Order: sequence, then C-alpha cells, then structure tokens
Amino acid sequence: MTEVFDFSNHQIIDILVKGPNGKDYVLCQANGDTVAKFNSARARCARYQDGGMSGLSRDRVVKHYSPPAVLPEENSGLMPSVLAGKDAVKEALSKGTRFLMETDFLDDPGRPGAVMAITTVPKRTMDFIEKGLMTEDQAHVIHSENPRRTYGPAFE
Repeated sequence: MTEVFDFSNHQIIDILVKGPNGKDYVLCQANGDTVAKFNSARARCARYQDGGMSGLSRDRVVKHYSPPAVLPEENSGLMPSVLAGKDAVKEALSKGTRFLMETDFLDDPGRPGAVMAITTVPKRTMDFIEKGLMTEDQAHVIHSENPRRTYGPAFE
C-alpha cells in the first residue's frame, strides 16, 4: 500500500504544475502518451517551451483559451485551442490550420451567457464554409487531423 501511495504522490507532482501566479496550470499524466492542457488567458508560454513537465512533447500540450497565436514561434510550439470568436478564427486561419477551436463552455445555470454556447464551434465552422472563409479541407484539418495528432488514441 505504501508503494501505491508514494507513486500516487509522485504522480500528483507531475500532474499539477502551477505557474508563479498560482493561476496557470497544466493537467497531465506522467506517461508520454498523454496530453496536457495549459489553462491561462495569457498568451505568454515561454516558460513552457519544453512542454514544462514530464518530458511531454510541446505539440501534446494544448494552450486552452488561446489567442490566434497559431504559429509555433508565436506560442512556444504548443497546440493552440482558439476561442471560436469570428475575429479570432479569421486571424488564426490567415496563419494556417495548426489550431483547435473551442467555446470555453460553462455549464452553470447561474451564469447564462458567461461564455459561448457549446454549439458555437460547429455553427461557426459551417458559417465560415458557407461564406468562403474556410474550406472543407481546412475544417477537416482543424476538427479531425489536429485533434487526432494531439490527443492520439484518446480522440478515437
């Protein structure tokens, strides 16, 4: 039992890494086949240049709530998850397709409208395709290839 407890405590150290302000954090498992999520509204990711934890590859670290900084040199090579606002997605697309889209959905009846609805990503994608702002091939990369490359077997 002591071995399990010690192992678990070691994993907790690898799993939860807080930034100096106590607000940035990364959740991951210690094995190399896991994805981490960097949660911060700030764009600066320099201190996470090497994944920042457990030898995890940078392209397996998702920058949640990312601005449209989708080029590896703009975000330390992390995989950006861009909020699905029209302007952010337009700017991200102007740089390429190396990003995920998100709504930062919040299921809190006490805060209706606090963030975008969970249906925003598919609606925004269809709207952009219909208006010629995104091709079906771009949508496929963003919504299929990128998640598969980032999340691996967990995405299946």
